[in-house]
Amino acid sequence: MDRSSRYTTPLLVSACFCGMLFVIPLAITVATSFHNSPAMGVVGPNWTVSNYTHLFRDDYFAGVLLTTVQLGLVTAAAATVIAYPLAYFIVRSASRWVKAILALIVAPMFISSVVRALGWILVLGEFGPLNFALTSVGILREPLRLTYNFAGVVIAVVHWVFPFVVLILVAAIHAVKPALEEAARDLGASTWQTFVRVTLPLTLPGIVSAFLLALSATVSGYTTMVLMGGGKVKVASMIVADYFRGILDYPAGAAVAMVLLAVTLVLAILGNAGARRGSS
Repeated sequence: MDRSSRYTTPLLVSACFCGMLFVIPLAITVATSFHNSPAMGVVGPNWTVSNYTHLFRDDYFAGVLLTTVQLGLVTAAAATVIAYPLAYFIVRSASRWVKAILALIVAPMFISSVVRALGWILVLGEFGPLNFALTSVGILREPLRLTYNFAGVVIAVVHWVFPFVVLILVAAIHAVKPALEEAARDLGASTWQTFVRVTLPLTLPGIVSAFLLALSATVSGYTTMVLMGGGKVKVASMIVADYFRGILDYPAGAAVAMVLLAVTLVLAILGNAGARRGSS
């Protein structure tokens, strides 16, 4: 068996596996979005674009989609900015506590998103430990409202995507050889100049990858938004769930899902384009 045929079989198996899990369901969803729904739970035989025209004329959906994008951008930016210094410390520090810190970061990944969201509701609640501590020491006169609003959802979702963002940034920073930073400092660059001119540009692809992962996870998220938003923060994934589980209008729900996918892809393309300009 030659070397080329040795890799052909695993590639075909992987392609078939990805096709079954991604391409086929996506094709079915796209096709469903262009059909009518003559009755609840029924996908009609007629092809139509009415599902999309209805969405584009719906001001309510436009507002929900805007909220979804805003939530994704704010969450992704906050998670990336907070995670970068921590990831740099994990890679560059010789402290014996690095492994313990990394374990604490990864530990929430083994806990259900439902449990984590409910925990944040207790912590951030009006009578929760955070507000109690801040009001007890006199920092606040009245408790902060951090549940069932946009701010609370951002906090909970940042906690949800944070481990993934940190791990991506750790890999990106680890790929930058310390000798490059040392050479810059030997040439007279300050610590800040070394970071801006050497470390940051070299890790920019990893930053963009981490940002886009957090963005896509937030835009497509559902459980945390439902629990932390309490129905007051509406995102596009909730509309998809309403169509599929409540109204039983599968074509309309598929159309919303496709619009959400298209928006995510556009944001990803813009992010990659910005990364190329920044690194050039």
